Amino acid sequence: MSIGLIVFTGLTVLFYLSVMDIEREIHLPHSSGAVNTNDSTKPVVKIGVISRYPPTIMYRGYQPIMDYLTSQTPYRFELLLSQDYNESLHNLISQKVSAVFLGSYLYVKAHERYGVIPVLKPLNENLQPLSRSILFVRKSSPVASLKDLTGRRLALPSAESFSSHWLLEYELVRHGVRPNDLAEIHHFSHHHTVIAQVLNGSYDAGVTREHLMKDLLNDGFRAVSYSAAIPVRRLQCPQNMTQRSLML
Repeated sequence: MSIGLIVFTGLTVLFYLSVMDIEREIHLPHSSGAVNTNDSTKPVVKIGVISRYPPTIMYRGYQPIMDYLTSQTPYRFELLLSQDYNESLHNLISQKVSAVFLGSYLYVKAHERYGVIPVLKPLNENLQPLSRSILFVRKSSPVASLKDLTGRRLALPSAESFSSHWLLEYELVRHGVRPNDLAEIHHFSHHHTVIAQVLNGSYDAGVTREHLMKDLLNDGFRAVSYSAAIPVRRLQCPQNMTQRSLML
């Protein structure tokens, strides 16, 4: 029993470190000469980002982007953390930030209501601007299809995330399953929390972004369903675009 507990604890720690790793190896163009990224003489441009991870991990993941932009432009870029999608969007609309990192679903709403446009898009491992959501379970789970969720507990990310809306408003309906057919549906603030809740057995299934599960599907998890690829249109940014209309 004690050996099993030690193994489970070790796997949990490794899982946590894997999910929390938002850092990627990025090769940036070489800049000639040393540039002070803390130059106080430059006007400040604030970029909004949602606090999905502890502050130290957020800093390591996003600060290199800010430093690069500062070194390559006449501005000094700084991060402004927010607790959720709505606060981050409010900071953009109220001009507390000049741009913000947002998810697909909230972007669509913000574009329709405020006219914000994307100026930067993430790429998947194939260098394509596409992503998917995934419904997943533990490898030992008897759940093999959407219909098997009846009477079970489901962990979802934020109610403002595309992943949640895909599962609740499209995938369940497509398979003739009603939310009331499930024993419990709970939204968590962060995607990694959803994965952890399924890992420890508190929930029978979860929904998150595909890239977070890439290295976990062969190590204790199994995919049940994927969303269609979420495309990001290539939009031209006008030269006179105001700071308020920027969105990352």
